[in-house]
Amino acid sequence: MLHSLIIGLGQIGLLYDLDPLRHKPSSHTTAYLDSERFRLVAAADIHQGRESLLRGFDDSVRFYTQVTAMLQDHAAEVISICTPPDNHLALIREIISTTSTKLIFCEKPVVANLDEARSLHELMQTTGCMLIPNLSRRWNKGMQRIYEALRQGAYGELQRIHLRYTRGIYNTGSHIFDLVSWFAGRLQSVLVIDQVPTSADHEGDSSFTLHFTTERQVSGYAEAFDDRYYYMFEMDLYLTRGKITILESGNKVRYERVGEHQLFSGFQSLHLDKFDDNLLHDSTLKHAMEHIADVVDGKQQPVCTLKDGLHPIFIAEAVQRSYLSRQWEPVKPL
Repeated sequence: MLHSLIIGLGQIGLLYDLDPLRHKPSSHTTAYLDSERFRLVAAADIHQGRESLLRGFDDSVRFYTQVTAMLQDHAAEVISICTPPDNHLALIREIISTTSTKLIFCEKPVVANLDEARSLHELMQTTGCMLIPNLSRRWNKGMQRIYEALRQGAYGELQRIHLRYTRGIYNTGSHIFDLVSWFAGRLQSVLVIDQVPTSADHEGDSSFTLHFTTERQVSGYAEAFDDRYYYMFEMDLYLTRGKITILESGNKVRYERVGEHQLFSGFQSLHLDKFDDNLLHDSTLKHAMEHIADVVDGKQQPVCTLKDGLHPIFIAEAVQRSYLSRQWEPVKPL
């Protein structure tokens, strides 16, 4: 059995599983506790009050308010980082320099800015420790079926993508731009149309409506919405022989196939082919933990790497440059 530690017992670390509407496990804590392949040994959080909440799930897990003390007291093959991104780099440095941990499972954004992305990239070249970012849609079975449909050409060639999102180019952007990169190749350039206010503005995470192109010559349009009206995470994939639509943050997927138009002779239209529903009822973190255990045991290669985790940061930096220049700006990898 693999030993694990958690740094940060906020929303994704623990608190999401206090939400009665969320399907379990929705946090790193319960994902480790529910897994037959992990033993959650300890967790750390600066808020002392989180200890009693942790005890409500498992009173055998040690609680710490100091990360350094936890790392000194416990050895673990896997450590989850579930804190805000502005302290990720320092935590990763401490883990690498003071422990023999095999894998760091890090929440997104992996780091806070471009300078930290460069530093992290250089740091990870010096260690045998692996870092897997939690770009959670990669673990979702419905998203994996879309990837396979695109790879096999089931609905023809992908031509254009339309995104609708809220809450920032770093927060939601990490997920939605990673899906684009996974489905259509990494983004190459962006052109900002305007900025849209959302509830993430006070966190320093702005939202923009923009055009983009990918390395596979797929064009796209990302439209930002104000989540103070309602939350939005949707994607339309337009193909030569059909269309795939992601709805409700990936909870539903609609597949349509080209067929004869029912109203106009000589034209074609889209017809429902199949419909995936309740995809978020199947915990992505549950699948992530199973995959991570396989990676540590040498049974699989990671489906999501540090390079994947850093690319949304390069996109965000290009978006900010385009907002100032009002021109197409390249997405610059390291």
